[in-house]
Amino acid sequence: ATGYFGQRNIQIPAGSMDFDISGLDELVDGFFLTDPELILNTTSTLGADLEMVLDLDGINTEGNVVSLTAGNQLIQAADNFNTPKSNTILFDKNNSNVDDFLANIPNEILFSGKVKINPSGTTSNFINEKSGIKVGVDVDIPLKLRADNIKLDQVVDDIDFFSENPEEIESLTL
Repeated sequence: ATGYFGQRNIQIPAGSMDFDISGLDELVDGFFLTDPELILNTTSTLGADLEMVLDLDGINTEGNVVSLTAGNQLIQAADNFNTPKSNTILFDKNNSNVDDFLANIPNEILFSGKVKINPSGTTSNFINEKSGIKVGVDVDIPLKLRADNIKLDQVVDDIDFFSENPEEIESLTL
């Protein structure tokens, strides 16, 4: 089918997905993530732009829920029937609360929302029996952390790398 499909909203069916990031709970205990990113990689074989409004809730093992807040996201139309269009939707500290979302250490994500077809107005559209949208999720947690009120107190005995002239060392600060 080709032509203008109009502007309309379509509900995204509610669902859930496992979201286990092994070891994250051990890494962030007492630390705060400063620059995490959640990336949705989409591939569209549909000939219509889509504006997506997602409702994402992360639930951790204790039942605590944190919603990911972010604005509307655009998935661009494929150029033709045979050339899929790849889109990257980035949730970072500049456009969302992804740091709080991931700091909750969710092991499950609930999702729902809506999609608006042709958000910018009249355009030529196409669809065939193989048209669709594929979505993948990447999480990037660079090792940039912020620590608050953490004290490390350790006594180290038997340091032997100053054994030749120990009287020359007055103090050692780590």
